[in-house]
Amino acid sequence: MMKKILLIIIFSLLWLNVCYSQKLYPLNVGLGTNLRTGLNIAQVPQGRKLDINIGQIPDFNATIYLPYSLDYNIGTMFDLSYSTIGHTIKDELTGTQFATNISYLSISPSLFIEGFIAGFEIGIPVSSTIDGNFDEKNLNSVLYSLKLGTLISVIENDGGRLTFNIIGNFMLNGIYTNYPESDPLAGLISSRADFELTEQNNPRIFSLSLGITYFFNINY
Repeated sequence: MMKKILLIIIFSLLWLNVCYSQKLYPLNVGLGTNLRTGLNIAQVPQGRKLDINIGQIPDFNATIYLPYSLDYNIGTMFDLSYSTIGHTIKDELTGTQFATNISYLSISPSLFIEGFIAGFEIGIPVSSTIDGNFDEKNLNSVLYSLKLGTLISVIENDGGRLTFNIIGNFMLNGIYTNYPESDPLAGLISSRADFELTEQNNPRIFSLSLGITYFFNINY
């Protein structure tokens, strides 16, 4: 029931954003924060189960919006972010959970069309933890993701606007290099002895972010 109510609220906000969008946005500079939930979308080794990772550390974002239409709110957005993305794996036999969280710096260019965004993200990992313990073993040096979402204006005035943001992030490459040899959970969680790890098991994360951004208008 709660899921249905949440979906109704989100789709209502999206509809309002399209139908009642206000004046054209000038050049903007924004500062924002959000929280993520993450889920591994790669094939999971037998003996392990997926679980949702609810972020404990907020993301911080700086954004530039460059308009290029005189008739519609269409432009390009550039985000510079410090983000934490995670996933949780459960031992099928014991039920023990292991949460992996990766913090990284990223840059993301996106196309902005009347509140909706579609873009590409390039992230450089700076730290990784498993259940709070640092684990730097064989992380890929760069993470690539696609992102889709919407920025819903909730307050607008001459100085700028406050948006509520819903962003989905789809990781395109695996977290680790040479995953079959560098699986960080190999000594912590069971998997079937006859199951052979491959790069298809290298974790890739889908995350959903909810947050706010305040955009300051820069009139010129």
